[in-house]
Amino acid sequence: FKALDLNLEQYSVSRLMSTPIFSVQSDESLWAVQKLMQQHFIHRVVVTGEEGKLLGIVTQTSILQALNPLELYKLAEVLEAKVERLEAEKVALLQRRTQELESEIAQRIILEDSLRRATKKLEQLSQTDDLTKISNRRRFDQILQQEWKRMQREQLPISLIFFDVDYFKDYNDFYGHPRGDECLVKLAQATQRVVHRSTDLVARYGGEEFVILLPNTDETGAICIAKRLQQEIAALAIPHQQSKISEVVTVSIGISTIVPTEQLQSQSDAQSPKILVTQADESLYTAKSQGRNSYVVYSEI
Repeated sequence: FKALDLNLEQYSVSRLMSTPIFSVQSDESLWAVQKLMQQHFIHRVVVTGEEGKLLGIVTQTSILQALNPLELYKLAEVLEAKVERLEAEKVALLQRRTQELESEIAQRIILEDSLRRATKKLEQLSQTDDLTKISNRRRFDQILQQEWKRMQREQLPISLIFFDVDYFKDYNDFYGHPRGDECLVKLAQATQRVVHRSTDLVARYGGEEFVILLPNTDETGAICIAKRLQQEIAALAIPHQQSKISEVVTVSIGISTIVPTEQLQSQSDAQSPKILVTQADESLYTAKSQGRNSYVVYSEI
């Protein structure tokens, strides 16, 4: 230390002391000492005599060496029992946690299923007309886009029937809006009876206007549907005293048929599915201007 020019006199022993260790009396049992070591996670204790005189140190190794085989066997049994108890507690904890997780998963599945059903119900409601319970304008626009693209791929015709009730404002004014709503419901139900394919769509376009979308249907087929529609509505025989053309409710019908092509699609926005609606609407206007209670095909205008 002198060679290193270290002056140890300026340091006290307290700076190098380890943490205090436990002490026991010389007459303490080995089991008590072992228990003390386990409780405080220590490997040695100081043994003192009378007046705290230091007698020696006891370590875990010396305790094991002092035990006879029977005592070692008992110690092994104690340790084994403790291990088994800990393992059992661990297994029980895992089982309990597994049950909790399974319960949480089951509840989540139920909630997700309920959410899916609620979402589907909301989607259906958002696509259904509140009054007539048939498809609404939003649903029609969606299906028209889909079927237009499908017919374009397959190069097949798509037809649209556009119709509204003749002199419906006069009907409402005379019979009242509740009777007008009943009339629209009956017309919607009658319209549904004239189409049978899953791809055909009946929708309320707005007010007293309805549409029938007919994918893979040529002009001749659309005319047949229009005639059947007229027959169904005539069979209802709904009184209409304010009509200028009939004693019962009648409708005017416009028909348009197109085979969608890429050339049509690329020409302009007008040559999109909207052109089918525009042509059917123009045909409907022509039917009304020609006296109502009839159908007009766009190709004949």
